[in-house]
Amino acid sequence: MDTAQVWSFRVKGKDGVTNCVWDLCYSPDGLQLIVASGNLVWVYRADNGSLIKNLKGHKDTVYCVAYAHDSSIFGSGSADKCVIVWKSSTLEGLLKYMHNESIQCLEFNPVTVLLASTGSTDFGFWTMDQKSIVKTKISARPTCCSWMSDGQFLAIGLYNGVISIRNKETEEVVKIERPGNPIIWHLKWNPSKNGHGEILAVVDWNQKLSFYQLNGRQTGKDYILGYDPCNITWFGNKYESLAICGSNKMCQLYNNEGVRLACINKQQTWIWCCCTRNGYNQIVVGCQDGTLETVQLLLDPVYSFHKDRYAYRESLTDVVVQHLITEQKARIKCRDYVKKISLFKNLLAIQLPEKILIYESSSDDMKDMHYKINTKLLKQIHCQYLIIITNHLIVGQTNCLTCINFKGIKEREWIVDSPVNYIRIIGGPPNKEGLLLGLKNGQEPNVSSISWSTTNNELLAYTGNDLLFIKNGQFPSHRQYNKGQTLNFTGSFIYCLHENTINRVEISLSPAVYHYLGIGQLNEAYHLACFGLTDQDWKVIGRMALNKLNLKVAKCAYIQLDDILMLTFIQQLEERYKRGEWNNQELINKSSNILTILGDISAYLGHFNEAVTYYTQANSTNKNHKIIDMYTDLRRFNEAHEILKSNNDINEHKLLLVKNADWAKSTNEYRTAVKMYMDAGEFIKAIELSDLHGWTDILLDISRRLDKDDLECLERCARSLTRLGEYAFAADCYAKYGDIENQLNLYIESHNWEEAFSLVEKHHDYTRKVYLPYANWLAENDKFEEAQTAFIKAGLQNEAISVLEQLATCAAKESRFDDAGFYYWKLSVLCLNMLNNETITKPVYQELLSRYDDFQRKADVYYVYNNIYRFLHEPFASYMPETYFNMARYLIHILQFGDIPEVSKAAVLYTLAKHGRTLGAYKLTKQIYDRLQTLHMPSKMRDEVDLASITLNSGPMIDSEEISTMCYRCSATNPLLNSLGNRCMNCKEPFIYSFINLEQLPIVEFIPEDNLSHEEVLSYLQSEPPSYRNSKDEVINNIELSNDYSQTLKISHKQENGSLDQDPFMAKLLNSDFISESYSPVQLDITTLKAIPFNEVIIVNNPPLKPLYYKSVLPDVSITQCTVCHKLFYTDDYELISLQQGYCPYCHTVKE
Repeated sequence: MDTAQVWSFRVKGKDGVTNCVWDLCYSPDGLQLIVASGNLVWVYRADNGSLIKNLKGHKDTVYCVAYAHDSSIFGSGSADKCVIVWKSSTLEGLLKYMHNESIQCLEFNPVTVLLASTGSTDFGFWTMDQKSIVKTKISARPTCCSWMSDGQFLAIGLYNGVISIRNKETEEVVKIERPGNPIIWHLKWNPSKNGHGEILAVVDWNQKLSFYQLNGRQTGKDYILGYDPCNITWFGNKYESLAICGSNKMCQLYNNEGVRLACINKQQTWIWCCCTRNGYNQIVVGCQDGTLETVQLLLDPVYSFHKDRYAYRESLTDVVVQHLITEQKARIKCRDYVKKISLFKNLLAIQLPEKILIYESSSDDMKDMHYKINTKLLKQIHCQYLIIITNHLIVGQTNCLTCINFKGIKEREWIVDSPVNYIRIIGGPPNKEGLLLGLKNGQEPNVSSISWSTTNNELLAYTGNDLLFIKNGQFPSHRQYNKGQTLNFTGSFIYCLHENTINRVEISLSPAVYHYLGIGQLNEAYHLACFGLTDQDWKVIGRMALNKLNLKVAKCAYIQLDDILMLTFIQQLEERYKRGEWNNQELINKSSNILTILGDISAYLGHFNEAVTYYTQANSTNKNHKIIDMYTDLRRFNEAHEILKSNNDINEHKLLLVKNADWAKSTNEYRTAVKMYMDAGEFIKAIELSDLHGWTDILLDISRRLDKDDLECLERCARSLTRLGEYAFAADCYAKYGDIENQLNLYIESHNWEEAFSLVEKHHDYTRKVYLPYANWLAENDKFEEAQTAFIKAGLQNEAISVLEQLATCAAKESRFDDAGFYYWKLSVLCLNMLNNETITKPVYQELLSRYDDFQRKADVYYVYNNIYRFLHEPFASYMPETYFNMARYLIHILQFGDIPEVSKAAVLYTLAKHGRTLGAYKLTKQIYDRLQTLHMPSKMRDEVDLASITLNSGPMIDSEEISTMCYRCSATNPLLNSLGNRCMNCKEPFIYSFINLEQLPIVEFIPEDNLSHEEVLSYLQSEPPSYRNSKDEVINNIELSNDYSQTLKISHKQENGSLDQDPFMAKLLNSDFISESYSPVQLDITTLKAIPFNEVIIVNNPPLKPLYYKSVLPDVSITQCTVCHKLFYTDDYELISLQQGYCPYCHTVKE
């Protein structure tokens, strides 16, 4: 191993006396060298050894120095028991602390600023934030220490042969005892981790080298050194080797398995210390006589390259063979210093200091990476070059090359004119292989390596001065920047070695290709281009090949570009060539056919002016046609029109207009395109484009231009106008060719009913088609009566009901209960009106009657429930508690016979309980709360119910008599919750309520005898009662029709002292059967009817239902009936609501 001295001198004190160098260390950046010699600390520049400063502070010999990992501080320890920490920036002392005995060694933690120092009997840790040093006693004298790279454990070597491994808390975790108890003079952790973790290298004065793991287990055996080692340091980028110095006055290099590699430094006295300079292949040594010397290890890269295999030296003792294609690697451990390597085919030669090993792999398998020793040549050979061939070795020294066989016998020798700078095997048969030599006196200066292309014999690559040169035949070479030496040149890739790393460099072959193109050698240019060119270069090759009509090269070029268009064109040219449109002789003479083909090629390549020139020179019959097609494809329509001026072909003009319009459309000039389509007669395209952009004026213009026989265009035009909302114009289009059905569809869609009706009058077959959508439209606009008429005209009575039923259902789901009630009342009216049809059958009649009852029930419930819903969801109440109480009772009595969709029983019961408690109905409220417990309620309502149920238990469990319900027929008091619903428990008389506050009306139902008609009953009731027949001034009875929609019963009478002994109606009432299970109204004969004052009778006449007759038992109470919905109200309440709202609260009939 070659070394070179960097600098050397002896450390001398002030008196000129040399002192032993006990320790030294580099700063982490490798710029400073700290030396312990005498009682001073010496600071030198690491590059040239010049003194920066000697530091004074110790009173006795300085034994050890150490640098912190961040280069901020360094420390020194002395025989004066002191440790001094110095600042590296100012080289001044930072602090000093003491041990009990002289300081033996120092070591900074590689992760944190933690300094470990050992005295003769103890050791301690110091940190920047620590004021005092805690020292730990130790069993023997420490001689050395070393931190692991992670800074967690410290290994301490002792005088009694023990290695103590401690953590940062100074606790001993591992204890290693060396056999024979030798002095552990130095130890060092290897920062590079292998499969066993970090390895601790230990040397002792039994002259042995050992390696240990963190757990205390020894790896390998003890290696005999033959001298007393004084210091060790790991060396190399991967710390793969170890430098040891000592009593043999040498510093020697060992691998990480303890195998001696080489001597790197010799001195006259013991070498006490050595240290590796980070980032450099340099080692500094310190000697007994004060000598400081730095040596540079000349470790040139050792490698060899042959085709797809690359071999290189690793860790100084191993050879790695790498297959560049499969990425497989094979490692050969030589356990000695590897000096040279050479590869050839399946052979591998490795030169060691005392021998040459020849390995061989399988020759049959090109990918085989298993090497076995073939021959050992036990001979020491000094050479600069080592080349292996099939049966020989070529060794070289300056300008002399020697050929020896595998037995070491010299067979041939060559002496050349100049020193050999480069040597490469270029192949050949066995024993006749050829060598390529690069001499120092070559034509190109400073050439360091050369490679011929393996794929093209005309290509050559060579390197020099960080430049890579590519030479092609006799053409000038071109160059590019690249560091390293060329190893192999394949295709467009060159493998270069730089700093023991192979880089694959892609080079451009464009200059060489253009050299061939310049002299018209298309085939050579193509073959060279196949190894890698840019798309632009391929385009140039393809264009030049087309211009030369070299279709084969052109096709290959455009295949590389994946240009389908040009490949299709080339295929067309090949077919034309096969058809005999041209031949090689015409190509030479530039015939008319060749000129036309060249014009086509120029057009495809974008050289349009050249294409026109070729077409003109060809002077063929279809030259104008080709030029027009080219201008059309280029969208240069003005020039195409100029060519067509001499041609009167109308079809050609139309075709050109269509193409021009298509281009205008693609460039967003839509109006221009539409006009061109119209001029060319392409009305369908014009309609589609006008429809897309909503141009009504153009569509009208088109519709006027179209003939009535052009049905497709008229229909398209009508559909476009319809989509744009121009229904009248669209109808005109349909009328133009007599399409009645589509005309009606337009009128219906635009709600132009008058036009639709006028058209239906002429075409009665479409009556149903018009009136059905008309009826639906009326229903959607709340014109239900007109919708009903329309449905009837359309013959769809059930649809009339269905529409309203859907409206009612939607209103209920949307919680618009007032609207839902109104819609259901309308439904009931529709059903009732349908009963007037005399043609319906009895089952249909019964079904309609049943639906009427169901609709009327739902209308009543939704009408009342609307107030309950508003009470629960609005912040203010619209009615008194008594009214809400009555409403809730009314609903509960109806809902007990069947649920109504969207009506919440919980809400009704909650309202009833809330106001029942307010009005004193405690017993009822308790029952309601118990019932609510079984129902689903919102959490807030449930909390209120639970709280109210608890507080209600403290009150009385009776109901107030003021809110009890009395029957006006039998005078029986009814419970607040009635199992029969809204009728008397005793006589089954239905209770009639005022449909504003839901208070019970004081009226009793009666019926006339079976043989009396309604007209007869009215005549008897309107006759004057006997007791008042001669005295009209005493009784004033008047039924006043306040308007067309309500009838008010107003009663006022004057009574003399005399009166009837008995009221006939009351007599009938008292004689009624109250015990019967079924309800039967009071039946009155003619005499009784005549005796009842007409102003005390309320008649509900709602044909075709039977009239209902009621007798007021409290004549002083005024009751009003709505003549539209036939609901009864207290007159005062009804008049107030009518004034406030302007219509009936139930049926919404407007009051005039």
